[in-house]
Amino acid sequence: MVSSYMIQVFKDFDAVNEPAVLLKEFIFYLQDIPDPPAIKIKIYHSLDRDTDPYYYSLSHYLQTPIQAGPYTPSAPLGGNEEQVLRSAINAVTGDIKQAIRAGHQPSSTWLIENEDF
Repeated sequence: MVSSYMIQVFKDFDAVNEPAVLLKEFIFYLQDIPDPPAIKIKIYHSLDRDTDPYYYSLSHYLQTPIQAGPYTPSAPLGGNEEQVLRSAINAVTGDIKQAIRAGHQPSSTWLIENEDF
């Protein structure tokens, strides 16, 4: 974790907003998707937020044929690392089984690259 001294360094600069520390980065592949790209999750810890200080970003968003658009989590926040990791994995896997049950053939095109990752 980051020391209180390091947090104070950020507070000393008025021009700095929303400092965070990258805690972990995970990489995995989706078994139901043929030739899947590597999915990456980054977990951060906010240095200036007391409530839900952990958050994540995804390398890809999921858009199956049963979705109107790619699912982009509106609040990728949580109280601890496990909570945000589970939320992130669910965000990129949530509708795959449902789309397959609806008769759609899995495709790597269901994974939309996050250009801001």
